[in-house]
Parts: sequence; structure tokens; C-alpha cells
Amino acid sequence: DQDEYKAVPYPIAHFPAKLPDHAQFQAPLDAALRQQALKHLAENRALNEWVRNGLQFHQHTSTCAFCRGDASTSLAAYEKHFSDEYQRQHSSIVAAIQRLSQEEAISNLPHEKDLVPNLRQRFLCAMKSYRKWHAIEQELRKGWTTQLKRKIENMDMRLAADMRQAQLDDLSRIVNELNSIATEHNRSCKESDTSRRENLQKIKLHFSARYMLHQEAI
Repeated sequence: DQDEYKAVPYPIAHFPAKLPDHAQFQAPLDAALRQQALKHLAENRALNEWVRNGLQFHQHTSTCAFCRGDASTSLAAYEKHFSDEYQRQHSSIVAAIQRLSQEEAISNLPHEKDLVPNLRQRFLCAMKSYRKWHAIEQELRKGWTTQLKRKIENMDMRLAADMRQAQLDDLSRIVNELNSIATEHNRSCKESDTSRRENLQKIKLHFSARYMLHQEAI
């Protein structure tokens, strides 16, 4: 092989640092609020969020910022509906949803053609395993996000987060395999000149032997 190959960065793959686990979401999903819920707000998420966001304009006044009327009775009811416990749980769920959206993937991997030929098939197999793992990971994140959004819609509901099954072990194995491939590739690049000289000598000896064994050689 007369192609020139360059060393790849090592390690070429890192274990993502932000992988979530179902246990991180089970506590907020399992907690059932004891609140004096207003039915019309509990049944209408959009209205519930509109009122909750609007309360910031009524911290020091009982005058409705929307219609300018007396809102003291409504504000008292809203205070019981949006209790401190509600606010804490709402904030924790929103933060959990944001964490799930911050996905960290293995990036900057070389193309298989950047690797020496004898390692390309191993690299493709490792990448196939990673893509399969990543697809399952995205499904998990999607499922957890859906459950958390359902929880916001009904804080009284107890929900469960899907369990992660052996995925971290699978990812660890994939990362180790990719880094092993990088090590072997870099070693091959370093030894390429020596390897070429050795292989050239083998070719010379091969054709010399063929010549000597040929019936018409003498």
C-alpha cells in the first residue's frame, strides 16, 4: 500500500460526561403535590402557565395588570394553587428537561478511509454499534422528556422513568474499541517505513524464488 496515512488524535473517543440516568428524574416524577389546585387551571396547561408567568407582575399589588381591576381574591386563590412546593417542583422539572436537551455525542471521529486498510472493518463495526447505542439513547431522552412534560400538566400524577439497561457498559466497550483502533493505527503509521522495507524484501524474495523454480530458469 503506497498511500500515506497520518496519525489520528488519541483518544479519538471520550465517554460523554453528561449522560442522564432514570434515577435523576424519578424523584420529581414520583412526587405528588398536596396543593389546593384550581380545576380550571389544572385542566388547561396553557392557561396555567399564562397565570403562573403573570404572577410576577402582582408581587406588590393586588390590582390586575391585565384588566386593572381588583385581583385580591384571585391572587389569594392563585397563591394556594401555585404554592412554594409547586414552584420548587416546577423549577426542578424544567431544569431536568433542559438537561435532557443538552446531548453530548462522540464527535470529530475520523473517516474510515483515514485509517490503514486492515483497521477499517473494525472501525465500521464500532461505529455501527455506536449509532445503535445513540439511537436508543435518543429514545430514552425523548421518553423521559415526555414524562416530565406530562408531570407539569398534572402535578398530582405519579409517573415512572424508563430504566436504562446495560447501556453505559455498551458505550464504555465502544469507546475502548475506538481508542484501541486509534492506537493500532498510530503504531502502523509510525512503523510504516520499516514495514514497507520489510514487505519490499519479501516481494523480492518471492519473485526470486519463482524465477529459481521455473523450468526455463537455467
